[in-house]
Amino acid sequence: MIIYIGLDDFDSRQIGCTTHLAYILIKGLNNLGCKVIGYPALIRLNPDVPWKTRGNGAVSIKVRIHKSKFDTVISYIYNTCKGYYALEENTNPGVVILRGEYIPKHFSNLYISTLTRLVSLSEVLSLLNKFKKRVLYWAFGSGQGIVGATAAIGARRLLKDYTYELLVYRPLNVRYEERRVSVLNLDEAWSKTFANIDYETGRLLITPHGLDPVILGLRGESPSLLKKVYVNCIKVDEDVVGMIIFITNQGTFANYMFTASDKCVATIDLYTQVCISGVIKDINVIEGGHMNIKVEDHSSVIDVMIYEPSGRIKEFTSVLHKGDEITVYGGVKPKMKRYTVNTQMIYLKRSYWHTAESTPICPKCGVSMASDGRGKGFKCKKCGYRIRIDLKLRIGINIYSPEVLLPPLRSIRHLTKPLKRIGREKS
Repeated sequence: MIIYIGLDDFDSRQIGCTTHLAYILIKGLNNLGCKVIGYPALIRLNPDVPWKTRGNGAVSIKVRIHKSKFDTVISYIYNTCKGYYALEENTNPGVVILRGEYIPKHFSNLYISTLTRLVSLSEVLSLLNKFKKRVLYWAFGSGQGIVGATAAIGARRLLKDYTYELLVYRPLNVRYEERRVSVLNLDEAWSKTFANIDYETGRLLITPHGLDPVILGLRGESPSLLKKVYVNCIKVDEDVVGMIIFITNQGTFANYMFTASDKCVATIDLYTQVCISGVIKDINVIEGGHMNIKVEDHSSVIDVMIYEPSGRIKEFTSVLHKGDEITVYGGVKPKMKRYTVNTQMIYLKRSYWHTAESTPICPKCGVSMASDGRGKGFKCKKCGYRIRIDLKLRIGINIYSPEVLLPPLRSIRHLTKPLKRIGREKS
């Protein structure tokens, strides 16, 4: 029989990581004679929920087990998760088990909702109770993690574009030592990864800075590529207890894939992912080097923020002007009692009027005529037709030149699609 295991919110600020728990579970399931099918999925959800610990990532695992071992497997999963859970105010894990190969569409719809808005625990519990013959779930703390755990299972139906991440772990008791990772070389394989180094500053982005057991995470387009980069380009000078590769929705802009593109400013809600089109009414660089843009559509005006750690503020200031038509992608948060969009991408819609001079067109042949000499007019090389007036045509062309503006790699969210992934999308 097939079961899906969903996990979320096992990472506290002091210890642990949901992906590390998944790694432990997979090792144990293999020892119990179960078969993990495909890659475990690391699913990033709405990056602007107010109660997230770090990256708001949930995990799901697809496993084939023998019916006779069902109770043993369920007991193992429960005891392992309970033993991993670290009590902390903002850590409220959830575990969801779905039996059967088919994932209900309701789970996938929930995944879309968790990408774009706040989803209540009661809403998800109501959904799970509709499938109570196929579902088991456990809550620790408030159990808010049940939302992400359910969504991570539902996401497996909708990974149209996807990437991979190779994660390397150290022992849980090694928490305060700096990660000892260095890059040996940047070969061709490395160039095909993404969001692993900030090329503006040279800063390495593969190592986290918290107390979790992750030594490093490499992001790329294929598992074989990531393994090659890890072997050829990375040196880890500390104890490694294991590694695992996840299929992910990172670097795909999945949070905007299902966002209504015609959303107007007057109808947006807090903590949602939005795509808003409008006209720039004002631009200000404020204290701290941050940039505030006021964008107006037919319904209202909203503040759009580009923060100084995003870098390139001077570049944005020089590119954007009052009256420009733009589309802003970002998350809505409160700031000074006002709804504010924290920018993840700006799509600048700008056209230029270009003029150029041209020789006349022959009225008989329809081809461009050539000069017949200074002050002698023009002659058609094909039929010999002449125009005695020395006059050139001035032609105006309206050129549409869109531009995509993104924060630098050191500041982007997990779901943000880097420019180098555009054109590499899977389907």
